Amino acid sequence: MVKSMKDPLVLCGVIGDGTMVRVVWDSKSSKLLGSLEGKDCFRGTSSSLKVLSPRPVATITDALALQRNKSYFYTVASPLSGVVQIKVKLAGGGGICTRQESIYINEGNTNRDVPLASQSRDPNLESSNIRVDHGVVPSPSDDLPQPVSTSQAPPSLNPSIVEEEQENVSPSANRVASVASPQSVTASQAPPSLNPLSIDEEKQGIELRGNVERAEIESSINDENEVETTSAANKVQFWLNGNKIVVENPSPTLLLIDYLRSPEVGLTGAKKGCGQGGCGACTCILSEYNKETQEPIHRAINSCLRPVCSLDGLVVTTVEGTGGKPKRIPAKIGQSLQHSRAGVRPGVLTPATLKAHEELKQYKNSRGSDNKKSGKTNEDDGGIVRFRQKKGRSLKVNPVARALAENNGSQCGYCSTGFVMNMTGHMQSCPNSTMKDIEDLFDGNICRCTGYRPILTAMKTFASDWGEEEEKNRMKCEVEDDDDPLDPTNFIPTIPFPPEATRSNTPSHLNIQGKSNTTWLTAESLGALSRELKDGNNKNVHLVNGNTSFGMYPEEFTGSIQSTNHTLINIADMATLKHAPKMVNEDGRFEFGAGLTYSNLISYLSKVGSKIDDTNSLGAILYMARRTAGTIVRNAATVGGNTMLVLKHIHEGDPFPSDLFSVLFALNARIIYCSLLDTENTIVETCSDLVERIKKPEDKDLPWRILIKSYEVPIKDDFIMPNKTAMREVNSHSIVNSAIVLPIDKDGHVSEDVKIVFGGIAPYPWCAVECEWNLVGKTLQDALKNFETIATALKQEVTDELKRHAKRMISVPNEGITDEYKANLAIGFLYKALVRAQSNDVSDRLKSAGDTVWGNWPVTNGKQRPMPENSSNKSSEINNDAIRKPYIKISALDQTTGHTRYTHEIQVPKRTLNGAFVQSLHALKSFSLDAGPEFEQKLSHELGFSIYLIDHKDVPAHGKNLQGMGGDQPLFAENVVQYVGQAIALVLADTEHQATHAATFIANNYVKYSEIGGDYKNEWSQPILTVGEARRKNSIYPDFCVHYPFMSHLWKLTRPRSQLDWSYGDDETALIDGVECAIVRSKIKTGRQLHFYMETQAAVAIPLDDNRMKAFPSSQSPAECHQTCVDAIAVESNKVEIEIRQLGGSYGGKTEQSRFIVGPAVVAANKIQRPVRIVMEREADSAMMGQRGGIEGESWIAIDKNGIVHGLRSEIYMDGGSFLDCSFVVTNCIQLRTDNAYFVRNFETQIDVCRTNTQPTTAFRGFGDLQGMLMIETAWDDAITVLNKDADSDSYIDPLEVRMRNLYKRGEVTPFGQTLTYCYMREVLQFAQKVTEYEEKKKDVIEFNRLNRWKKRGIYMLPIKYGSGYNLKMLEQASCMISVYSSDGTIMINQSGVDCGQGLRTKLLQVAAYVLNLPLDYIQIQFPKTSVIPNPTSTGASTGTSFNGEAVRRVCQELRGRILNFGYSLRTEYGEQWCKNNGVDFWNYTNAWRHELQDGQLVWQKLIQHANSERVNLTVASNVKIKGGEEALPVGTFKTPTGQPSLPYYEVLQYDSKPIAYPRNPSAPDKFTGFTYSAACCEVEVDIITGETKILKSSLIYDCGLSINPALDIGQIEGAFMMGVGYVLSEKVVYEDRKDNKNYGSMNTVNTWRYKPPATSTVPINLDVYMFPRSASNISDLPENPNDFLSSKEVGEPPLILSAAVFFAIKDAIRSYRKETSQSELFELNAPATVQEVRRACGNLFSDTTHVAS
Repeated sequence: MVKSMKDPLVLCGVIGDGTMVRVVWDSKSSKLLGSLEGKDCFRGTSSSLKVLSPRPVATITDALALQRNKSYFYTVASPLSGVVQIKVKLAGGGGICTRQESIYINEGNTNRDVPLASQSRDPNLESSNIRVDHGVVPSPSDDLPQPVSTSQAPPSLNPSIVEEEQENVSPSANRVASVASPQSVTASQAPPSLNPLSIDEEKQGIELRGNVERAEIESSINDENEVETTSAANKVQFWLNGNKIVVENPSPTLLLIDYLRSPEVGLTGAKKGCGQGGCGACTCILSEYNKETQEPIHRAINSCLRPVCSLDGLVVTTVEGTGGKPKRIPAKIGQSLQHSRAGVRPGVLTPATLKAHEELKQYKNSRGSDNKKSGKTNEDDGGIVRFRQKKGRSLKVNPVARALAENNGSQCGYCSTGFVMNMTGHMQSCPNSTMKDIEDLFDGNICRCTGYRPILTAMKTFASDWGEEEEKNRMKCEVEDDDDPLDPTNFIPTIPFPPEATRSNTPSHLNIQGKSNTTWLTAESLGALSRELKDGNNKNVHLVNGNTSFGMYPEEFTGSIQSTNHTLINIADMATLKHAPKMVNEDGRFEFGAGLTYSNLISYLSKVGSKIDDTNSLGAILYMARRTAGTIVRNAATVGGNTMLVLKHIHEGDPFPSDLFSVLFALNARIIYCSLLDTENTIVETCSDLVERIKKPEDKDLPWRILIKSYEVPIKDDFIMPNKTAMREVNSHSIVNSAIVLPIDKDGHVSEDVKIVFGGIAPYPWCAVECEWNLVGKTLQDALKNFETIATALKQEVTDELKRHAKRMISVPNEGITDEYKANLAIGFLYKALVRAQSNDVSDRLKSAGDTVWGNWPVTNGKQRPMPENSSNKSSEINNDAIRKPYIKISALDQTTGHTRYTHEIQVPKRTLNGAFVQSLHALKSFSLDAGPEFEQKLSHELGFSIYLIDHKDVPAHGKNLQGMGGDQPLFAENVVQYVGQAIALVLADTEHQATHAATFIANNYVKYSEIGGDYKNEWSQPILTVGEARRKNSIYPDFCVHYPFMSHLWKLTRPRSQLDWSYGDDETALIDGVECAIVRSKIKTGRQLHFYMETQAAVAIPLDDNRMKAFPSSQSPAECHQTCVDAIAVESNKVEIEIRQLGGSYGGKTEQSRFIVGPAVVAANKIQRPVRIVMEREADSAMMGQRGGIEGESWIAIDKNGIVHGLRSEIYMDGGSFLDCSFVVTNCIQLRTDNAYFVRNFETQIDVCRTNTQPTTAFRGFGDLQGMLMIETAWDDAITVLNKDADSDSYIDPLEVRMRNLYKRGEVTPFGQTLTYCYMREVLQFAQKVTEYEEKKKDVIEFNRLNRWKKRGIYMLPIKYGSGYNLKMLEQASCMISVYSSDGTIMINQSGVDCGQGLRTKLLQVAAYVLNLPLDYIQIQFPKTSVIPNPTSTGASTGTSFNGEAVRRVCQELRGRILNFGYSLRTEYGEQWCKNNGVDFWNYTNAWRHELQDGQLVWQKLIQHANSERVNLTVASNVKIKGGEEALPVGTFKTPTGQPSLPYYEVLQYDSKPIAYPRNPSAPDKFTGFTYSAACCEVEVDIITGETKILKSSLIYDCGLSINPALDIGQIEGAFMMGVGYVLSEKVVYEDRKDNKNYGSMNTVNTWRYKPPATSTVPINLDVYMFPRSASNISDLPENPNDFLSSKEVGEPPLILSAAVFFAIKDAIRSYRKETSQSELFELNAPATVQEVRRACGNLFSDTTHVAS
């Protein structure tokens, strides 16, 4: 529309809250006028605006000088609900052309007093002006909490919805069509909705009046004249999920993950799991346009490492941008008018309802015909369907997300989107990847729940070589039917790449001044860089490219509050550094730019093909490049940046053990670099020369003055072998790496060019010069023959070098690696290289030493075998489809598409403050912190933002600061801190980052420490870090003290009439029960373990009226959290409500320990009367929260010559940490399960809990049983070794056979007096022998070991008997309430079970549908709320399904009976025909009330409507008592008062001096509710030289009973097993035990850099899972245990114990080597069996030359 310049342009709009906005352009005055309902609110010229209203409720932005033929954007916003945006263009013909581009409306919250926001504002965003180009903003869905709702939020960046049918919009129509065209809005005026799930078009209305007849929908990105010019120097422009974003003046330290999850953006699909780039949960896709190929390039990157300032000109895609999630809609529509007061007859449906039902019916029919074409059926699968909405359609679900969900690859779901995005990015560039390629892809992703197998299976279904055999072995899960199935012809998900992004100008020359003394600059050329650094050498200047170094060196990126002139310079777009790799054949060198990413380097070298060999130069480079970090990090990390990490940390900080730089160093690669102040002149030096220069004190700052431009690598034919050993096979930094070059002269001797380079010995690549000279002039054969001499000299040389740097390394966190092991690795790497270099001349038995196995293992595979179909009696089960079927979780697609909201992502009121803990930096110290108003004001001034400081003095006078199971652990420390990481205070600030920053600042500067006094005198004044030290000081927890005046510690368990005198002497043999037995003594130590749940601890506390408080903890134990909150603020129990949401993992870590997050949150909220939100950073969580406790155990076992064990006695000491917590519960569990599956006539175990100054021992999956099992099975293993010491082939008794001879028989009694009435352990073990082909596998292992000297295999099978339940009658109960909605018969079930990822809600849903004979989608299972279900039992001990399932079954049975009786009463009262006419005659149909009537309703719905009209109670509540564990154990001994230790702070209370025995103690354990019987067979391969272990095969045979959901149960089996594998292999917790280190007593393994949970490479190459078939003929006479819930058994914890088989398979392999080398076959192997521990246990290696040379 074009108007004359004489006529004013008038545009009016009614925003969603009813506000009339009128904007006028007056051409005469050249002014823009605005009014709000007739009142002027702003007026201004094109260059300035003047606000007339003192407090305007509408504003206008971007008032720029108007130019002809140029578009301008004006935004008018109502703070309540909407933004009107107008584009004005001054036409060349002298008129004004305008159109209404889009309207942004949100009415999700109109409460002026309580606006919503999911997270407090990011301080880095507060000063930023975020402008977004986008389409219409849909209103948020009502069914899920939205991440944000603030008046300053920008429009939606989630393209989940697009318009299917555009409609004409009349001037009076109160709606506007959705558009996908990007527009521009300023963040301070944008509407609240950011991440909508659906569109409600009726809520998006705006009425257009005046001179504009309708909104013209037209995308500006297709008009090149309207593309914006380059951004201003302080603006960052990029695209997010296809929408243009302009962020003005962002903080240089603002990271992409924090930006995405901020309330201003609200995209929470990416998760912040670690903040180091080590877990992959934060993965997004970064895209840029390649001008050479004219195609976009997509790569998955860690958003937790990527600064927002570095995104200029790039395209970012989150999981929300890769596809939508279909909206669930009931399969049957049938709401009646039961709610009406008009007295409508029951069952009457409105015409609208009938019409909707008919449409749905037609849709289903059409869909059925489509399914016939595709081969799918349309059978009733529980009643869940999805169908297309009338006005819009959901985007296709990302096929990767769907595959992951459909293969049960999501449990807690917190890591799921990271896997999805990594695969999605990979598929863009590598659509034809093989299964091997895909498995290698996930080396940077961590999953703590699933054990990876289902994830890898899901991803490999996209592989080019996925075939029939793989599909046959894939476990098929039942999937909720929908109309968006996977399209096999279009598997690759779409990554939005706006056309404008292909035409965007070169990224801006940015100059951004941050608030925190940090500046961001960009340098697109060397000259520009030189100009920026004209001030010269400055260690506060940090060059940024991929910024992956932030993961290990965050302080170099963020600086500190005291630092000044901290400058970050982005050099990513510097063309000079992007020199593509190339081979220069004329002089034999390989060149590449320093800005080349690792992934690009790997891609290039992988394509070289025949030129690559793992023993030549290019092959060595490729090998080490692939072993660096994980794929996601390699996609961003550059070679030059990696080298600079080495150079910058030669003199100070943590040395960086670069794998690739060691190879470049050994190859004499040349580095081309320049001075930052003289970029025109180039300097060329070899790596070694540059390192030597920087080693000089006068040049130690050189790395901060140079820029590496490129590399030149001479390519020779010399043999080179790279090697690396790390704590984990992938994504783990080197303990030691090496690059050994062995050039041979024409006479066959090693020449002077030999290079033996090691990383990890010195703070730089180090050459073993003496060793090199020892090799010069020798043949390789001579070197091997004299290797013992060479090895001795090399060990001394390495040891001397390590000692030389000891002082330098004392400030570096201890990783638990000894100098001995490093020296042994160096020797081993040299030996491997010598063997490989002459592999044709060494014996076949030695060749395996030189084999490169890393990266060459086959693709993982395996079978998942649920119980056979005939395992259950279908004829006795109504609606059998509801149970016994492998349904995926009801939340699976929510999780994989990023729509699940966890505790810290829920809605919170706008005035919410964020909290972070001030944590202790020392152990066992007195401290002082002057908290108070004056201190808060001082800190607020110093920090530049306001804070509150909450400590123990803020706990109300009658409240309790001491909490926990032992009543001894304070919420806030009082005067004394016990361990590093203990909470001292809580800082509250507006934002999460402000709070974290302030807490760190206070901890470092204002907490004053002094030597501890009081009762802590003499030996008690020093921290105790180990069990051994605690035992020496008798630091043992008493059993009955002032903090816990009850007796619950089962100290000693002795089988009645046991004779144990033989175990107290030094005799090697004894006569026991008249039989001569060998007496074997064994020892073991096990370490600690972090829960490492992907979602860290979190809590939200909201004060309510009437002195009430509502809290949302991320907890398994709502009752414990409720009690803590009530006690902490001293209110009545009914004043506090706890509500739980989906947990992102827990494993016991969110039972007792979550008290200490929600408690402080409630104390703080109570004090300031404002909502408080706490979400822990990973390091803070690890340092503060409890763990699995380690043990030291010693056993004496007596075995006769036939393999019968006649006696076993054990003494165990467990590390309890600084506070009691669950320690006594854990030790009781150990006591009651250490008998395992064996009957031993003379049996006793004794256990004590040591107090150390470490994190408390708390609940952890398995509750100590894995530690106890390792100890007791070590005793059995050692006894069997002694039994077979001198045995020949005829007298040898296999370890499995020994166990078979000692298994419990049905009816025998445990040491604690419980009869095993339903025992079938023997049958399970026999089944395991058969399916695993154990005997044949054993022969194969023996043969392999005979043929291989340096690689040994081991195989082991273990039986596991596991007691079920809590062993405490009080806890063995559950409550539930079911309610039926009368209008449509749908059901709401409130229950107390917490879904931690195990699929509890899905199983409860199946149980309810089974009992009620209803479709699954008629039932909704609620999360726990203590206001509805008070006193809930904690969800733990694998009781969630059985306890809460029994409660659900009970209420469903009662409801079912009630409705059945009512239905039959109708027939009695009104007759058969009346019932038929009214549709309530369920007895006439085979599927009873599931039968669908002609009007679309089920008979059930009709019955419910009639029942409601007759006032039948449609609500049932019940509390159930779980059967089987009510009886007290008849056996057990407690300590006497004289046996109680004296411990500071734990005053022992006096009690009866007689020994306390069962059954009089009410706090003592009760019997188990039942037992599971399972077995595992594992085979491993051990590299004897390095200690590295590979699990070749694991077969798990698990006793699930009759599984309710085989898919979920198998997922639990695999996940628990792999968590146990982590404990026995790689998860070593290390404390700083060097007293001259300033961090003495701290735990160093707080994050992914040093703590190594299992990775994808840890998964056994072959992982088979079998559910033991209860229908097997050999146990057909087994009576049914009445205590089993629906004939099923627990599954969460027992499979964890099966991982002990891996540990003993490793021990078996080591024993094979030790036997071959004539070393003792009795040896100590401690857990975890890390590479270092395995190598130590192997003993001597190169002491006999006959073993090292042919």
